[in-house]
Amino acid sequence: MCSLAELLANLEQAASAVAEALANSEFTQHLTDDELHHGVLSLQKSASIVAVASARALQPWHERGAWVRHGHLSAARCLANAAHLSTKSARRELRRAHQLSEMPGTQQAILAGQLSIDHADLFGRANQSWRSELFRQHEPTLIDQCARLHWEPSTRVVQYWAQRADAITEQPPPPVPAAHCWAADTPDGVVHLQATLDPIGGEIVTNELRRLEQQLRSLDHQHGITRTAGQRRAAALVEMAARSASTPQGAQRPRPLFTVIVGDATAAHLCQLASGTVMHPAHVAPHLADALLESVCFDGLRNVVAVSPQRTFTGLMRRAVIARDRFCTHPSGCDVPAQQCDIDHVQPWSRGGLTTIANATARCSTHNRHAQQLIGAGAGPPDTS
Repeated sequence: MCSLAELLANLEQAASAVAEALANSEFTQHLTDDELHHGVLSLQKSASIVAVASARALQPWHERGAWVRHGHLSAARCLANAAHLSTKSARRELRRAHQLSEMPGTQQAILAGQLSIDHADLFGRANQSWRSELFRQHEPTLIDQCARLHWEPSTRVVQYWAQRADAITEQPPPPVPAAHCWAADTPDGVVHLQATLDPIGGEIVTNELRRLEQQLRSLDHQHGITRTAGQRRAAALVEMAARSASTPQGAQRPRPLFTVIVGDATAAHLCQLASGTVMHPAHVAPHLADALLESVCFDGLRNVVAVSPQRTFTGLMRRAVIARDRFCTHPSGCDVPAQQCDIDHVQPWSRGGLTTIANATARCSTHNRHAQQLIGAGAGPPDTS
C-alpha cells in the first residue's frame, strides 16, 4: 500500500500534467466539443472528490492538535498561513471537515460522483444539532432526491426537510427577517440606496421592477437607446416612485394572489413564492387577510382540465400551468421562474396541438423563442452575475 506522501505526490503530478496540457493551445484546439465538455465535468467532479479527501485529513489533524506544535493560536490561522488561504476560507474548510465527519453517506455520494461538494455545505447547514438524529435517519433519502435534481430544486428539498424536521422537534418558526431601507445624498447630489426586504416584500418589489424594466427595454429598442440592465432598473425604480406619487388617494391596492394546489405531486412542495423562494408558513400567514386565494386542481400530473379554442394560454389556464411547472421546463435545468416564462404548446398549434393544460409547458423566452442565440453563446467573458 502506498503511503499518504506517495499518494499525494501522484495526485499533484497528475493535476500538474492536466493543467500543463490544457494550457497548451495546440492541445485544446485538437479537442472536440464533446471531449472538452467531458473534461470540464470530470475536473469539477475531481475537485469535489479532492475536497472530501481534504476534509477527511483535516478532521483528525484538527482533533489531534497536529497544528499546535507550529506555534499558531488556532487551527484556522495555521491552515491559512501554511496553505496561503484567507482565514475565512480556512475556517470554511475546517467547518466543512467537521460537518462531513457526521455525514458518511454524503461523503460516499460525492466520491461516487452523485453529488458535489456544494451538497456537503447544503446538508451541513441543515444538519443542526436539534436535527442531527433525524438527519442520520433521512440522509439516504436526501441524497437520493438531490442526486436526481439540479441544484436549485435540491436546495428547496433540503429547506423543506429542515422545516419538517423543525416541526417534528417542535422548534419555533424562525423570526421574520428584518427589513430596512437606507438612502443618502452625496455632496454632488447623487443618491445611494441600499435595502433589505423580507421575502414577500422583496418579491413584490422585484416583480414590479422587472416588469417596468422589460417595458423600458422594449422602448429602448424602438428608439435605438443603449443602456445597461442596471441603468434600466434604476429608471424603473424612478418610474415606480412617479406612478406612486400620481396614484389617486383611496385607490384600490393590488392584492397578493396565493395559489393552493390540490391533487398533484406539486402539493408536496408546500410553501414557496413564484420565484422559488421557500417560505415558512408562519411568514405567509400575516398576508392572508389581504390576499386573494385560488385553488388549482390536477387530476394526475398533466391531465387535461380545460380546453380552449384560442391559440394562447391566458388567465386561469396560464396560472394553472405556472402553478404546475413553477420553472422553465427545458431539459437543461433552466431555473427561470414560470411566471416569467412563455406558456407554449408541447405539440405545436400549427400541427393540431390543442390549447390544453396537458399540452402546455413553461419555457423561458430564450429557450422558447430564441434558442438559436444559445449557439455560440460561449464567446466572451463568463456570466458571473
